[in-house]
Amino acid sequence: PRSAGDRLPASRPGMALALADRVDSLVGLIAIGMKPTGSADPFGLRRAALGIVQLLAGHQVSLSLRELFREAAETLPVPCSNDALAEALDFLVGRLRVWMSEQGLRYDVIEAVLAECGHDPHRACQMAQELSPWLAREDWPAILAAYSRCVRIVRGQAQTYALDPARFVEPATEKLHAAYLACKAAIPAGGGVNDFLKAFLAMIEPINLFFDEVLVMAEDVALRENRLALVQHIAALTAGMADFSKLEGF
Repeated sequence: PRSAGDRLPASRPGMALALADRVDSLVGLIAIGMKPTGSADPFGLRRAALGIVQLLAGHQVSLSLRELFREAAETLPVPCSNDALAEALDFLVGRLRVWMSEQGLRYDVIEAVLAECGHDPHRACQMAQELSPWLAREDWPAILAAYSRCVRIVRGQAQTYALDPARFVEPATEKLHAAYLACKAAIPAGGGVNDFLKAFLAMIEPINLFFDEVLVMAEDVALRENRLALVQHIAALTAGMADFSKLEGF
């Protein structure tokens, strides 16, 4: 596309060529310190980044730009540092943020999906489209509150703990673990926000029961770490989908 709203290449080879052209320009010029500053953009990198977004979202192609940018860097005639690659991806995500906003998506939904899959524009758009209707549901506050109880208690933990179901001692913990296993099994490989939230509905009651009846931060180290492990597993179910802590009301 030559500009926003322009037609996209119709063929797969045409799309590949359009992507290669823009990725090469974006990564190469940022590698030599030519990222746009202020309103100045002499090499049209904002337009190139927007073109990448339009190509992938328009053709509904899920692709990790983190990996694609790394491959592009290997073909450059100049060195491209890891910092430059990160800068190029951040620049692209910035254009994706603007483009998604122009599609009428809520700012907190945009931030939530970009935090987990901003490197994949099509998936980010797909996750935002799936998440948006849930925020309009009457039961959304209860859904978000239950999930946030899990995230809040573990997000300050520097360590990921090992989960050992054989060491559970309370019925509420066993019930929550069973609900977690059922929820995880219901989410297909590569599944998205809609898959997760539909499966998560059955976890709300076990989560609330668990936090009402079980002291997660027990003095006994083994008990505490095993309970934290269970909650960490639940909190991690949205990895690669959206960071719900970015949503209003979290």
